[in-house]
Amino acid sequence: MTRTSSKPVPKPVPFVILLVLGLIAGTGVIALNLVGNYKTSPVGLWIGLAFSAAYVAVLLLIFAIMGILPPKPWVWLPIALWWGAGAGMGFVMIAGDGVTNLFEQLGLPIFTVSLSGAWPEEIGKGLGTLLILLCIPALKRPWHGLAVGAFVGLGFVVIENIGYGVSGGMLNPVSNVAGVSQIWLTRTIAGPMQHAIFTGIAGWGIGLGLFSRGKSTAWRWTVALGFVLLGFFCHFLWNASPSDPKVNYMTMGVAALVGYGTFIFLLFRARKLEKKSLHSGS
Repeated sequence: MTRTSSKPVPKPVPFVILLVLGLIAGTGVIALNLVGNYKTSPVGLWIGLAFSAAYVAVLLLIFAIMGILPPKPWVWLPIALWWGAGAGMGFVMIAGDGVTNLFEQLGLPIFTVSLSGAWPEEIGKGLGTLLILLCIPALKRPWHGLAVGAFVGLGFVVIENIGYGVSGGMLNPVSNVAGVSQIWLTRTIAGPMQHAIFTGIAGWGIGLGLFSRGKSTAWRWTVALGFVLLGFFCHFLWNASPSDPKVNYMTMGVAALVGYGTFIFLLFRARKLEKKSLHSGS
């Protein structure tokens, strides 16, 4: 695990305030989602929470096995999940309908789902990743952004899947339990932890931009924006809705290949940088 300084560098107060305000607002979003889903299907909510816990455990295990879990996860991890499930989802609730209506009026339905989802979702999750990296003293290595972004995205995944699971359970003619489980298993197999992948890629770039040593301001902005746009691009392609099913599957395949391939590469790159940091004692 990365060594940390005994005297953490104080974090700018405005960023801390923004993070706190986002978490407070996100609490209302989470409560609204959980209470609404509980009223619709209590068993659907409980099954969703069980799957959510499994998701968190699996991603934690991946980062732990790779040896790249940032220090003090009990501090930043709950904040990351809370932001993704709350403020991240809040961005969609505020901006999603407006973007959907815009592209429908422009006669571009192929981009409606892509932009109404990818645009507000990635902005909301990316902002949370940035604020957490700026505000938590233990996070100070370029590769820490990969983990923070992944868990912010995972928070979004679980709150979104809980809603889909409850809805699917109600529509299942056999039972709520079968319907909810089927939705979760389908979304797990078809696109496991997609938002964690997209935001993890963006977080890698944000971490490089913030914490790389000896780099120019132009380099930092270019790298950060480049990886943020790459995560957005993968999300955009995955959500695209071409009328031709073959083209649709092709865009999803490219998104999966680029997204998951990049994330796996970054995991091993982060591991290499972590080992180098430990050996150099920096």
